[in-house]
Amino acid sequence: MDEQTKKVLLSRSWLAATASAAEGWSSATLEAAASGTPTVAHPVGGLRESIVDGQTGLPGETLNDLVAATQRLVDDEPLRTRLSVQARARAEVLSWERSARGTLEVLQVAAGQRTAATTAVLDPRDRVEASKQSFTDQSQ
Repeated sequence: MDEQTKKVLLSRSWLAATASAAEGWSSATLEAAASGTPTVAHPVGGLRESIVDGQTGLPGETLNDLVAATQRLVDDEPLRTRLSVQARARAEVLSWERSARGTLEVLQVAAGQRTAATTAVLDPRDRVEASKQSFTDQSQ
């Protein structure tokens, strides 16, 4: 499928669902978010980072949880709309440029070209949490 068709279909979708038992970052989740489509997913691997629980999507630990989360989004238009807006906003702050700059900062510190004191957050897990918190603060 070409990119334009994919974007159209995602923008018309009420939700994206990912029930993978093992997942990396999940660019499909980010593509859905960029189109304003929240995701219901099993929170494994990178999905824990790419979806902000209750803001850009809903997690489901078990099959029954995934069904319930999906049903909730289908039935609750105000929730679906709120998650849609917030998913798109979150996707906008997760750019390749931001990722590259963060990687460069970590490499510069590791190479001794920069001190940790000049870098706000170094640990990638902290970057994710800081990004989530920043997004949460902005959306409230």
